[in-house]
Amino acid sequence: MAYNAELFLTDRMLECTWMIDEIQTAPGYRSGAGNVIKMGYPRWIIKAKYNNLDDALIIRKQSAWIARREKSANPFTAFRPLKRKPLNAPSGSNSGLGISGVDIASGTIDVTGCSWDISEGDMVSYRTSVSGLYVGEVKANVSQGSTMTLPVWPPPFAPHASAPDLKLVDAVGEFQLLEMNPLIEVPDRKNNWDFTAKQVVRLV
Repeated sequence: MAYNAELFLTDRMLECTWMIDEIQTAPGYRSGAGNVIKMGYPRWIIKAKYNNLDDALIIRKQSAWIARREKSANPFTAFRPLKRKPLNAPSGSNSGLGISGVDIASGTIDVTGCSWDISEGDMVSYRTSVSGLYVGEVKANVSQGSTMTLPVWPPPFAPHASAPDLKLVDAVGEFQLLEMNPLIEVPDRKNNWDFTAKQVVRLV
């Protein structure tokens, strides 16, 4: 099943915090010996807050966007606002970018067609082999070259065979609502609302 491409709203966004829920391992004990129990894939969690909603059109757009989510039934895509553009290429483009390889075990992505140095903290996303979305953060600086091996977290997935749609600019992930404080409609006041969402990881 392909991801839902509707983007989240940024009008009157006060803050948007991204964090990783590190659920990949947890300590367990059996017969006095320490074991590591695999729990699943680390996922991004985002918390967004909207403030000063005093425009009728913006309020209607926000309300309709919430309705289209149908609670958590319909995911959405989101970029990381403070890391929307690469540090060394604020006017850069995704045109010509490609993926020549992914090493899941070592957590690296081999990128081609990039004309700038990639900075630690830059974001990267691409379409996966099951038409989901991978989004991750680069862990170390990588100098420009014909092929650039990016160490990323969370670990990458296999890319789509024919159309990975690699993004170093406006990298996006897919999310579904986890909880929400509703948009409270009070006439003649500046309204607020917020939500928490978790990353959708598609395996099939």
